[in-house]
Amino acid sequence: MLLGSKPVKESLMVISDLGIQTFTKTISGQEIKQFHDISRIRDFIINDHVTFYYVRQYCAFLVENEKELVVPFKNCTNLRQLDLEYIYCSVKQMLSQQWN
Repeated sequence: MLLGSKPVKESLMVISDLGIQTFTKTISGQEIKQFHDISRIRDFIINDHVTFYYVRQYCAFLVENEKELVVPFKNCTNLRQLDLEYIYCSVKQMLSQQWN
């Protein structure tokens, strides 16, 4: 059962003038989609997650009225700094057109 919930595909889609959608597909075929309206998105950041043995970086959205950060690619632990910077710059460029 736990193996079936392991993500095999994650994606992020920025929809102009509407918002962002995160998508996760698991081994069992379950698809999880979340949509967040552009008017509720406050920022997109690169942040650090520090544990006892390692430091990992991740991208996240700050969304109004959400208790937690919205983290696309949260199950992808092998993203390099260069990958995160590319994602960050691309998303910020698309969202900055909406925020202006």
